[in-house]
Amino acid sequence: MRQLHLLTEYTFFVAFRTYEGFIRDLFLLYCLEKPHSSGKRVVSYLRSKDFIHTETLIQSSMPFLDWTSPDKVIERAETYLKNGFPIKLPYETNVQSLRDFKHIRNHIAHNSRESLEDFRKVVKRHYGTMPLVTPSPGEFLLLPDRVNPTKYKLLVFFDLIKKIASQLV
Repeated sequence: MRQLHLLTEYTFFVAFRTYEGFIRDLFLLYCLEKPHSSGKRVVSYLRSKDFIHTETLIQSSMPFLDWTSPDKVIERAETYLKNGFPIKLPYETNVQSLRDFKHIRNHIAHNSRESLEDFRKVVKRHYGTMPLVTPSPGEFLLLPDRVNPTKYKLLVFFDLIKKIASQLV
């Protein structure tokens, strides 16, 4: 069973990392005022010359840009895009789920005391109380979702990123 949990963690982590890259690329394109599928004009406060220049301007003196934190993405959208459009609304609507999935991702990636504390908060929200034994992230991702018990959490994550991606493009 441990192998299934590890495989689940790997699948989740790779999907999360891919989604993170998608958000980065899409955000930078919107900062270049690439059109949104709705036809509504994207207005950027940046006047950059290309994709790399856009990322350099946003990164400024930071060592890296965090695309895993929904709060940072929302803040960045408010800073660089007029009314945060089209990033802000889909993120604000799903912010708690995105935070929870970020905490699961971080615990898989770091396995630190801090990441465990955040992961345990996610587990507690799921159960309503903390179980005697904390499940591994892979085990947790294979549990039925509280809102939709016909799906396990990994599938809920896939559904969420698919929904957000379709709203963003």
